[in-house]
Amino acid sequence: MALPKRIIKETERLVADPAPGITAAPHEDNLRYFDVTIQGPDGSPFSSGVFHLELFLPEEYPMAPPKVRFLTKIYHPNIDKLGRICLDILKDKWSPALQIRTVLLSIQALLSAPNPDDPLATDVAKHYKEDEKDAQRVSREWTEKYASVKRICVIGAGAGGLSALKAIVEAPQHKAGEWRVTAFEARNEVGGIWLPAPPTDDPPLTPLYDSLTTNLPHPVMAFTCFPFPPSTAMYPSASVVEKYLTSYAEHFGLMEHIQLNTAVTNVARNPTNTGWTVTLSTGDDSNYDLVIVANGHYRVPRYPNTPGLDLWLNAHKAKHSAWYRHPLDLGAKVLVVGDGPSARDISAEMSTSSTTKTLVRSVPNSPNTEIANIKTRGRITSYCADLSKVIFEDGSTEEGIDFVILATGYELSFPFLSPEILKPGLAPPIPPLPRDTYNSTYNVFPLAKHIFPLQSRYPPSSLAFMCLLMRVVPFPLMEAQARVIVHAFVNPDAINDTEEAVDIITHYEDLRHEIGDIDADAMSEKISKMWHVCRGDKQFSYRDELHRFAERDGLGMVVVPDWIKEAYERKEVLRELWVDLVSKGEADDWVRGVGEKGEHEWVDVLRRMIQYAENREKRLAGKEENYIVGDIAKL
Repeated sequence: MALPKRIIKETERLVADPAPGITAAPHEDNLRYFDVTIQGPDGSPFSSGVFHLELFLPEEYPMAPPKVRFLTKIYHPNIDKLGRICLDILKDKWSPALQIRTVLLSIQALLSAPNPDDPLATDVAKHYKEDEKDAQRVSREWTEKYASVKRICVIGAGAGGLSALKAIVEAPQHKAGEWRVTAFEARNEVGGIWLPAPPTDDPPLTPLYDSLTTNLPHPVMAFTCFPFPPSTAMYPSASVVEKYLTSYAEHFGLMEHIQLNTAVTNVARNPTNTGWTVTLSTGDDSNYDLVIVANGHYRVPRYPNTPGLDLWLNAHKAKHSAWYRHPLDLGAKVLVVGDGPSARDISAEMSTSSTTKTLVRSVPNSPNTEIANIKTRGRITSYCADLSKVIFEDGSTEEGIDFVILATGYELSFPFLSPEILKPGLAPPIPPLPRDTYNSTYNVFPLAKHIFPLQSRYPPSSLAFMCLLMRVVPFPLMEAQARVIVHAFVNPDAINDTEEAVDIITHYEDLRHEIGDIDADAMSEKISKMWHVCRGDKQFSYRDELHRFAERDGLGMVVVPDWIKEAYERKEVLRELWVDLVSKGEADDWVRGVGEKGEHEWVDVLRRMIQYAENREKRLAGKEENYIVGDIAKL
């Protein structure tokens, strides 16, 4: 049945010109049913709350009044436990001349002036009559407990911060006005590490070098809800990823919740220990119920504690790779320390520089090799005082070194968290778990699910660390962590301290057994280095476990598909193949138009790339298989 024009006009006005502190939105499937929120009036015991109501227009409307009730619990003499309202215009004083807007304004006024002489909740009315001041105290407590707006602070607007923002703004509590969220980003745009910057700061704002591409295929690393555009290079450049993150923020309406050019300088428990006081670089501070730490872990360079290195650094004969952007004239013999993706990329670039005659790589536990102008050696044990010679772990030396690039990783750093919240240094051996949370610069410990500080000084669900895990597919893992954070914030009891402690101790014992018999200090340091590193397919079981934990949020279960595991397992071979295809000018043929019909097209290309790589390996091993090179993109 079509809606009467009267209801249509009233609805249009409610939406276009809402009364102050009141929202009313009709349901799409039933335009007579409205979701209503009313902000508690200033000066009343209900001022800190946002109350949710349901309003229904019966078929007899406007000859009969709307049916309205509170969904949010409220301590008020004229509103009972079922949310029913004692208001004369909803009963015998109703007139067809009155409107929905009038009803909602009258309910808002009732919050300003409770009337215990015409009660619906007799016990509350009795309390108001006998001791109004104490009754108002209880009303404020109920408002704080059931109706107060929860404020959420997200630190950082890189991939982690953006995924947290999306999970929050899509939560029913945010849509209903129960949550308010702000992400604070120190830089002038979103994107985090993927946002380029010259290496002029100390340390640089990002370690992004000019030639950087992803080290994972983008169908694997993309957010599950937001694929890269069709025809995107399988291993896109940093600028493409930056644009992707900006598009993600714009597509999901996140920008309005982000405050750029604003750093968080301090996070501390407020004086009443009921939340967090967050201080900003602007000098402002505010209270928050939940703080999500997503500031990334690629800002503070890690320097090896190798004898003699400080002398080389002070003499400007060595520098961390955080400052590297492109090949420079660093002399005829350059030493690159490290074996991560950055170390490999920088070594490859520097080895082809016109001024680099010899490129030496220091890779721990590596055999000595020499291919073309690249030498590979083991771990360095000493930098000599002559500023040109180093000694390796096997006793061999390399002389005539002109410059050293230290691609030795980054420290976990949270300068806005005081030692009372996050103690510097290694955590003591367990069991039992320590009372405090520690940052060894390799790990934050102990954290439930690698996210929540497991201690008793504040609710674990009120502080969350994102993106600490290493050797993972980051973006979809961040999605899962964000979902868990939201679920735990809504359901703090979902974090079972005992079960989480058992999981932590079990993981600790497994690592200790794997490491073997070494002294206690070395054991603690070794475990801290391994703690957040996911090896093999553990990241996928971890991601699945996160989704299981959050499954009750109504979005259903999410499981990592097999094709992602398959592509990740072959990621090195796939990237090597892609680099080869790019060098031959064939890469565009593989991805042209792919993705226009959906994700399955990318899955198909990845599997064909794996097949191609396997065939190539067989050919190199002398097991030739027939196929036409020119038609390889059609396999």
